[in-house]
Amino acid sequence: MVLPVTATSDRKAHARSLFAGIAGDYDRWAQLLSFGQDRRWHDLMIETLAPAAARPEAVVADVATGTAAVAIALARRYPGCRVVGVDQSP
Repeated sequence: MVLPVTATSDRKAHARSLFAGIAGDYDRWAQLLSFGQDRRWHDLMIETLAPAAARPEAVVADVATGTAAVAIALARRYPGCRVVGVDQSP
């Protein structure tokens, strides 16, 4: 579910415009430009969350979720975990 944004500051509007045009390719470019470190960082973070996320009643907030790559990976790895992604860009 994407909640509508009713008002934004100039700074927030600028930040949103920076990412709006690259969202579809962001994960691919992040992987290429980081020489594979981006994926390793995601995997390490997901592994670090294992003790908390593996519980059936777990709720994890992914703040600044972006393309939701981490949120999706968490939900797939820990099926009982509820993942909530929050980002300023739709």
